[in-house]
Amino acid sequence: MGEVLPLYYGMEWLSDMSFNNVDFTSDSIFTIDAFHQAWVDVTEIGQIIFACRHLFTSQFTNSKVEFNRRQTNTTTILAFNSTILIAFLDKCY
Repeated sequence: MGEVLPLYYGMEWLSDMSFNNVDFTSDSIFTIDAFHQAWVDVTEIGQIIFACRHLFTSQFTNSKVEFNRRQTNTTTILAFNSTILIAFLDKCY
């Protein structure tokens, strides 16, 4: 359940802030596969996934939910931090 709740809370928060064009990523293949499957799951996790699907289809257009490997996330964060550092150094000199 710890892998599914962040997706739900993220969608709920961004929906409350009226964001529309959002790409959701997770490093949990289980969460992403469950989100994209059409089967009905009556467990607690299944109900959270159902709530995610409902929130996603009703609030987010031009958005997607996709899997992102953990190593790729680290690379993205490093690239983002490097960009910020370069921009900061350009302003200093």
